[in-house]
Amino acid sequence: VARGRLQRPSGGELLVRVGHHEPPRVELRGRLPQVPVVRRIRAEARDVHAEHRALFEAAIAGDEGWTILSPGLDTEFVGYETLEADMPILRYREEGDTVLIVASRTPFYAESGGQVGDTGLIKVQGVTLRVSDTVKLFDMVLHKCALIDGLLTKESLQKAVGTVDMEARAAAVRNHSATHLLHAALRQVLGDHVQQQGSRVAPEGLRFDFTHFQSVTPEELRKIELIVNRKIQENLSVSHSVHGIDEAKNMGAMALFGEKYGDRVRVIRMGASDETFSLELCGGTHANATGQIGFFKITSESSIAAGVRRVEAVTGEGALSLVNKRFDLLSEIGSSLKAKPGDEPQKVAELAQRLRAAEKELQELRQQQAMQQAQVLTREKSKAAGGVRYLISKLDASDKDTQQAYIDALSSQLQDGVGIFTAVADGSLSIYAVAGKSVHGKVKAGDLIKELAPIADAKGGGRPDRAQAGSKAVDKEALVLSEAERILTRILGG
Repeated sequence: VARGRLQRPSGGELLVRVGHHEPPRVELRGRLPQVPVVRRIRAEARDVHAEHRALFEAAIAGDEGWTILSPGLDTEFVGYETLEADMPILRYREEGDTVLIVASRTPFYAESGGQVGDTGLIKVQGVTLRVSDTVKLFDMVLHKCALIDGLLTKESLQKAVGTVDMEARAAAVRNHSATHLLHAALRQVLGDHVQQQGSRVAPEGLRFDFTHFQSVTPEELRKIELIVNRKIQENLSVSHSVHGIDEAKNMGAMALFGEKYGDRVRVIRMGASDETFSLELCGGTHANATGQIGFFKITSESSIAAGVRRVEAVTGEGALSLVNKRFDLLSEIGSSLKAKPGDEPQKVAELAQRLRAAEKELQELRQQQAMQQAQVLTREKSKAAGGVRYLISKLDASDKDTQQAYIDALSSQLQDGVGIFTAVADGSLSIYAVAGKSVHGKVKAGDLIKELAPIADAKGGGRPDRAQAGSKAVDKEALVLSEAERILTRILGG
């Protein structure tokens, strides 16, 4: 993986990570750019990606390092029709623990158009290779494999047979066809300004990026989800045809912004020709009918840049598994609350109300206790210097809320005096200073903190009447208290 940086007009930078085969990943640091800038960023990121890939491809595309079984580099994809096929091996090479295989024919779909590459097995004459990914390089398809059994030799790799992982492909097919339905539903609900800005289709789920200038409301998401599921229930036919690029666009086929297409393109139609719901340029693998998708469930909607939104979803068994988990969770909550099905929200609301009441009561008790102890402290431990009453003390407060209650109470007790206090909670030392308005001519809380903070490497500040600082140096608490006595007597002239 390589890294690069691109500057953008609004300031800040982009961190671009690119791998040999993966599309570039762009992290936007700073203010989110507007859509035209996002598009330029993507173009620049593709340039960085292309430059990096060129170095890798130059090495891989040559003959050096390869064991060549047969001349040629082109690979015919037959995976639209079958998940198992003979794979005449053209060449192979070992890169560490990875074996790269190139065949003249393959049933494995190579990562493209947002759909991840197929996985599965390649078997031949006692050799078994597990395919972990399939990627494109020019017209060549690279099968990234791990040797499971056997010994790699020219002789052992004759008459190979490739078998695609059926479950993984079927899941990817469901998710890919669902992205087309999702795209059409988004445009139907949100408007024709919606344009695809990228996607990822994998067995475990899908994500779809699109242009839209505000968050999609829960009501809109429900409408979109309902439309997609209705089209699944209608079991629309899914057909493909190959056309010239201009002819396909004239047909109204949607194209991905920024994607490069050849002279001949594959068009995926969902629905009959006279009642088409979706028509897109796509080389990916798809269901034969939308009913095969089974069930569609949106899992999240978010912003990834200014004017660009992202929807993530699952289908089929993945969607069913998600719903079952949510039902199990709801059932567990209902059981804990002793609530009947459907009564959970009311029980949760009642519990939240009781919790707020308990917290309020606890706060009131904390304040009463703090006031009582503040009265005791000021009565028994306060001193005087230069005609001003002052109090220096360590507070027994194990949390920040209790500390604040103490400081509030002590401030009210020292309206004509000054106080310095310390407390330790959660591994942090807090230093507090309070000063009544009548003594601001001699001493201010903020000035006291400025002197005390460096003793414990603390940071803080505040107003003339109240200030504080925090530090991780809890071992400096005693030193802070002793120095506080010296500083106050010096300032007050005691």
